Amino acid sequence: MDEYFAIEGKDEPIVIVIPKGTYIPSFAPRPMPEPVNGAATTPVPAVAPSRRVARLAARYAIPVILLLACILLWKQNLDLRAVADARANQKLAHPWAELFDSNHQTYVVVADSARVLVQDILGRPVSLAEYLSGKHSPQKPSPKADIEAIVEMLSSRPYTSLADVILVGRILQLSSNYWPRTFIRSARDVEIRDFKTHNIILIGSAWSTPWDELFDQVLNFDFRFDVKTKRAYFLNRSPKPGEQSAYYAGVNNGTAETYAAVALVPNLSHNGNVLILAGANMEGTEAAGEFTANPERSGKLFRELGLLKDGRLEYFEVLLKSRTVAGMARESDVVAWRILRDAVGRQ
Repeated sequence: MDEYFAIEGKDEPIVIVIPKGTYIPSFAPRPMPEPVNGAATTPVPAVAPSRRVARLAARYAIPVILLLACILLWKQNLDLRAVADARANQKLAHPWAELFDSNHQTYVVVADSARVLVQDILGRPVSLAEYLSGKHSPQKPSPKADIEAIVEMLSSRPYTSLADVILVGRILQLSSNYWPRTFIRSARDVEIRDFKTHNIILIGSAWSTPWDELFDQVLNFDFRFDVKTKRAYFLNRSPKPGEQSAYYAGVNNGTAETYAAVALVPNLSHNGNVLILAGANMEGTEAAGEFTANPERSGKLFRELGLLKDGRLEYFEVLLKSRTVAGMARESDVVAWRILRDAVGRQ
C-alpha cells in the first residue's frame, strides 16, 4: 500500500495508512511538501476524495476486516482450548473418577427390558449362558402354540426403560469431558471380553441386566425375584447385627418401598472398574442413579463410611431404601453397606 501511494497514487490527496503494530486502516490527507529556501507556497484547496480512492478504501478495508476477524476467532479458539484443558485436568467426583479416564473406554450398558418379559412368560429366570445362546424354552408345555415365537421375537428386540434413558443422560452430563471414549450399549450388544478391557456401568438388576451375574461371587446383596409372588428383593447373604436377611420391595407396613444396590467392583482383568446400579424395580434403579449422580450426596456418604483412601475410592457395596410415590422414588437412605477390599483383592 505504501508503494502504491509513493508511485502510482502519488497525486492522490488522501492516503490510506496502517500504523505498525495495528490492523486498523486510517485515512489521512497527503502531507504538504516542505518549502524550498523559504519560498512561500500557495495553499492548495482541499480536494474531496476521488472515486478511485474510495474504491481503494473498499478494496483494502474488506480484507483487513476479514483478517481481524480471523485473528479474533483464533484467539477465542485458544481461550476455549485452555478452558477445555483445565476442565479435563479436573478430577471427576467419586465414583465417576473411577469410571472415566484417558486410558479406558467406558461402556454404559442399559437394561434389556425384553428379557424381563421373556422371563415372565417362561415363569423362571434366564441365566447369562442361556441369554447369550439366545435359546429359551418354557419350563412346562404352554397351551399357546405361538409361545415360542413370542419368546423368540422378544429375544431379538433391544428394548430398555425410560428410567435407564434418563439415567444415561445424567451420566453423560457428568462425564462430558470423556464423551469420545464413552459408548452406550444395550445389554444384548456387549460381550464378556468387554468386561476385561473397559470400564463398565451396568444399569439394572440381574432380572433385566444378566451381566450382573459375572460379579455375584463378590457381592453380598444378591437380587432375587420370586416368580410366584411376583416380588423382587435383595437377599442379604451375611447379615450383620441389626440387618435383615432379605429386603423386599413393595408395600411394607402400609408404605410403598423399593430397594437398590450400588456397587463398585474391578472388571474381570482387574485393570478397570465396573459400577453396578441395580434396583429391585424401575423406581429402585432410578433411586440408585439419582444417588450416584449426586456427587455431593454420594461423596458425603463415601467420606462418612471411610470409603475414600489415599484419594481413591474403595470397592464397596451399598444397599439403599426409598419410599415410592406415584411410581417415583423419594430420597434414599442407606440401610446396609460393605467394603469389598478383601473380596476383590485390592491392596
